[in-house]
Amino acid sequence: MFNVIPFFIIITSFVVLFVLVLRHLPDISSLRLETLPEERERKQKEHILNQRLARKINSFKEWARKRSRPLLCFFREQFFGLYKKILHYENIHKEKNVNATHSEINDIPDDISSLLFRAEEFLEKDQYDEAEKIFIEVIKNDSKNISAYSGLALLYQKKGDYDLAFETIQYLVKIQPSHPKFLDALAELSIIRGDKKSAQEALLRLKEVNPDNAKIEVFQTRIEQMPT
Repeated sequence: MFNVIPFFIIITSFVVLFVLVLRHLPDISSLRLETLPEERERKQKEHILNQRLARKINSFKEWARKRSRPLLCFFREQFFGLYKKILHYENIHKEKNVNATHSEINDIPDDISSLLFRAEEFLEKDQYDEAEKIFIEVIKNDSKNISAYSGLALLYQKKGDYDLAFETIQYLVKIQPSHPKFLDALAELSIIRGDKKSAQEALLRLKEVNPDNAKIEVFQTRIEQMPT
């Protein structure tokens, strides 16, 4: 009998201990890793390092912004300065073209001017070979001399060489596409050569640049009478 009592006490103790463990098991399982001192310290160090890195990144951005601002201003000034220079040179080029378009024989050097005068004298006397040589000589020295090409075109037209006259006038129109005199001559030579398409094109351009030209109606009638 006395041997059973100790055994019963031992069993009862184990049961009580087991019950206590079961009752506190949720508290043990709910223990978080973050509550441990080592984990808290690690988290704190990581937070400090992240903040330090963020400060360094922001500091570098501010440094780069301050350093790049003068450089950007420099390039902007250089760009606008270059742009202004380009506009300036374009305006100068346009003025030169306008002046060249309206240049007359008075702007030609004395030696070329005297040669043109002699050529025109020969042309008036129907001395075509002498006039042609002088006009060509002038063109050798001044490849875009308007007066020399104009004289050659008239010379070829008077000689009846309408193809050469037409080619010469075409070149003059390329140089001065808005010159009424050359468009007039181009329309006339196109009609003479029977080139209706070229005549219509020349007349259309003549109407655009000189709508009050008295020859427009005459040219229109003559072109309409041309065979298609």
